[in-house]
Amino acid sequence: MTEKERIYYERRAPEYDDWYFGTGLFAARVRPGRHDELEALRVFLRTLSVRSLWILRVGATLGPPPRPYWSR
Repeated sequence: MTEKERIYYERRAPEYDDWYFGTGLFAARVRPGRHDELEALRVFLRTLSVRSLWILRVGATLGPPPRPYWSR
């Protein structure tokens, strides 16, 4: 990852967090079934090996996330 890319994603991180958590600009959106889908994803991720989760996390974030949400 280049420094320019890192800066771009770091600046966009709060927007991504708002989308994921349904806060900020995304608070008013109606997303039926969203909580069920997220729980299904959490259940699936718990079935993966530690190495698979490490690869998923690195691939999805291109580095360590600002807060370890998936570790919960």
